Amino acid sequence: MKCARNGFIALMFFFLTAAAASADDGSIGKIGVGFEGMKYGNLITGVSTCSWILNRFGFEGNVFYGKVKCSYSEETITGDLWEVEPKVMVAIFVNQNSRFYAGAKLGYGRFGFEASDLSKHKGVFNPGVLIGTEFSFSELPELGFNFEFGYSRNLYKIEGIKITIDGTSVAGGIHYYF
Repeated sequence: MKCARNGFIALMFFFLTAAAASADDGSIGKIGVGFEGMKYGNLITGVSTCSWILNRFGFEGNVFYGKVKCSYSEETITGDLWEVEPKVMVAIFVNQNSRFYAGAKLGYGRFGFEASDLSKHKGVFNPGVLIGTEFSFSELPELGFNFEFGYSRNLYKIEGIKITIDGTSVAGGIHYYF
């Protein structure tokens, strides 16, 4: 089973990089700055930068902050979460004003909360995969809107605490490209 999964990943990588190698270079040098919001159990928002190379390879960096609910013992508590999240993306389909892409991310952040008998601040790792689309209007091509769906797995260990920031996620953002 593990061999089949690795073979599938290698095959997908081959097809994605082959498609990217034949891409035109319509957006070389564009850097976008904007906003990104993500919902996965809780809503977190933040600032974002994005850049596309050869119109097919993209990099994005997000800094998120939000209040998240979690359960501790039998009470629901709210804590603070900040997260830095770099992404690598490959556009599978590119049209004049849109692109459809797949990618991977690795978030790192800190979660802090105070409960009746406990105060904790803990680092969290949040790797994941995503698919999404980015589009712009022909009258305003420097403004890009993106929507993503993904799956994240939160890697943290705080005994007795359940934080809902993993699983299926949906994100949306807007970037102004310079």
